Amino acid sequence: MVKVKQTDGTELRAKIVSIGETAVVLQVGSKPTVEIPYSKVMGVKGGGMSKGAKIALIVGAVLVACAYPATHT
Repeated sequence: MVKVKQTDGTELRAKIVSIGETAVVLQVGSKPTVEIPYSKVMGVKGGGMSKGAKIALIVGAVLVACAYPATHT
């Protein structure tokens, strides 16, 4: 189980189903899976996640943030 804080301030406590190149897929209980793009991830916490999975998730979020910087008007 991990807690993912999103850029809109919401937090989701869920199980990681998969970690892709552009997004992470999470599932809460038996509910349908939710795909969260790395560009929407602000932080990740969780004791049930392996160190490698944490690194992959954080690195993916950083890479997307660098590739697609936020535009401010």
